[in-house]
Amino acid sequence: MNNELHRTKKAWVLSLLLLSLFSGCMKSESNSEENYYFSLTGESETWEVDGYEMVVQQDEFKVGDGKITTKKGDGITADFFGMEVHAVHNGNDTIIHRKSSTGEDQNISQTETGSLEGGRADFSSEKDYAEQLEDVYMLVTWSKDGEEREETIDLYDG
Repeated sequence: MNNELHRTKKAWVLSLLLLSLFSGCMKSESNSEENYYFSLTGESETWEVDGYEMVVQQDEFKVGDGKITTKKGDGITADFFGMEVHAVHNGNDTIIHRKSSTGEDQNISQTETGSLEGGRADFSSEKDYAEQLEDVYMLVTWSKDGEEREETIDLYDG
């Protein structure tokens, strides 16, 4: 009797394993979702950008979570600091992320970009967007005592 109970348990475990294996194989391809992840870096004369991310999913578009660091060392101050990230897709240049701050003598040596996420942008599919992405660049603007400077940092060149 003990042997029979042991065989029955084995049969149930084997049946559950096979059922879960086959149910995973029977998923429809139409339910598949493509996700595209870009980890972007770049530099200009004054700035370095590291770890800037762009995630394109079926129903979500997320950008940010990077760092902008000056090459000139610590203690760089400004009265204004701003950054804009542009994506060029299918010939259209669109600002996809913007951040700025104003304040007297703020330390801008290292700045977090923050992040933005929301519904899917206006494109037909994730794959189309990723394959037709031509360029991603960041404009960094800062000013001190009325003198404004701007540099472009290339992050992606498709």
